[in-house]
Amino acid sequence: MSVLARAAPAWILCVLCALAVRPSGAAEPWDTSAYPPATQRKFQQAEKLFRDGDHAASLALYQELAQKHPELPPAQIGLAASASRLGRYAEAASGYEAAVRLLPDDPLLEGELADAYRGVKRYDDAEAWYLRALANSGDAPHRTRWHFGLGLIDSAAGRYPEAVGHYTDALAINPTLPIARHNMGVALLRMNRLEEADAAFVDALSANPENVRAVFSRGQIAARNGDRGLAAELYARAADLRPDEPTFHHAHAQMLLRLGDAGGADAALGRYRSTKAAQYRAEGREFMAQEQWVDALAHLNKAYETDPTDIDSLTDRAYSLLRSGESELARREYERVLAARPGAARAMFHLAVALYHLQRHDEAETRLLTVIADAPDMPESYRQLAWVRRAQGDLSGAEDAFTMGLARNSKWAPGYWWRGSVRRQLGAESDAEADFRRAIQLTPDAPFPRESLARLLLETGGDLAEARKHAASAVRKVPSPQHRVTLALIYDALGLSADAGAEIERAYSEAPSDERVAAARERIAARGRP
Repeated sequence: MSVLARAAPAWILCVLCALAVRPSGAAEPWDTSAYPPATQRKFQQAEKLFRDGDHAASLALYQELAQKHPELPPAQIGLAASASRLGRYAEAASGYEAAVRLLPDDPLLEGELADAYRGVKRYDDAEAWYLRALANSGDAPHRTRWHFGLGLIDSAAGRYPEAVGHYTDALAINPTLPIARHNMGVALLRMNRLEEADAAFVDALSANPENVRAVFSRGQIAARNGDRGLAAELYARAADLRPDEPTFHHAHAQMLLRLGDAGGADAALGRYRSTKAAQYRAEGREFMAQEQWVDALAHLNKAYETDPTDIDSLTDRAYSLLRSGESELARREYERVLAARPGAARAMFHLAVALYHLQRHDEAETRLLTVIADAPDMPESYRQLAWVRRAQGDLSGAEDAFTMGLARNSKWAPGYWWRGSVRRQLGAESDAEADFRRAIQLTPDAPFPRESLARLLLETGGDLAEARKHAASAVRKVPSPQHRVTLALIYDALGLSADAGAEIERAYSEAPSDERVAAARERIAARGRP
């Protein structure tokens, strides 16, 4: 899609609109009146979705229509236009190719196809179709965007004189097109035609005074002309318009330094460092969201190196180290975070987790008790305290940790499940059963409490029919080998040998080296032997 199309949705609608105003008739390829009413309603629904901006929904409906009625241009055009608005230019190109085959020599479609080709960087094809659209368009005003598209292709290829020519042609048709004026300025600046470039940017700014790139480019021109004062003023204006862009702060700092304003330059460099670090941190967080810890650390390291005062980057780096298994490095980083932010409960919690992994259990417990005292509504702190105590063999202490958390939040469903599991280890079967049932009551769709209750009923001589119900539900939700084993053993206890055998074989195929799976398989097989 062209820049013009993104800025003005009417450009995307123009092809559909043009088809809509053509004379209807059964012989016309765009006419849908001969099709069943249900098909006509789908076209109307798809067009409404597109006009309302729900392009994902309109794409899905147009795809269905194009598959059923590939002979209808509106189906192909709607598919292509919807895909283009979603940035799915390869699909858009395929749709426009089909539409052009159905309606050859239609300049609107040819221009749209050129836009789609440019979106997938098929520049030679895009250029050919732009030129074809121009040849077929006569004096149509749509020629503006096709000249503009050709200018973008030439700019991308470094053919700046040719790009200027195309932008000039676009402006000859539509003199009020600020983006063409701006892009012409960029091309002229690359050619070092400074006076003409500055004039182009001034014209662009007259239409949009907050065109920050034009402001910054005028600063670059002033700097090349030796007007440092004006350059500093323009760089400052750009930085004010977009304070999160580090490039502007850096240029401003360098110009202030050349003007001898050391204090101003230092302040601008500080803003540069903080905004550049924020960029690296944002990139790192994208990798964190995907649990790609090595890539996250690469960006977070850059963030911290750029701005060592950025505690947010340090915190994210510590967490990435913790998740990647570097517990000692994570511990050191969290100590530094807490030195800067002593009351950061989340950092204190993660420090405790690092200490737990390092088997420094006493220190971990001390930190967790501090977190619980300062931020009692963090349930993960009670869970981690329980694991720390369990790691030291203190199951009663682990039970107490969960009880503390449940006293704070009586609807903490995972807390009941975890406490029930600890109580089973302590031999308190009745209390464990009550906890599992409470967890199920609070979260009926959670599979893990159901599997635990099913297993308890099986192993304590409880109601096998109820156990089967819970185990089957758990397998449907999470068909893990452990859940399958529990269900298989319940089938076996009920005398359903075929079901037991089928379920245990599924579990064994998924986890042949698991001891519980192997033992259950042997037990079920032994029952089946004469």
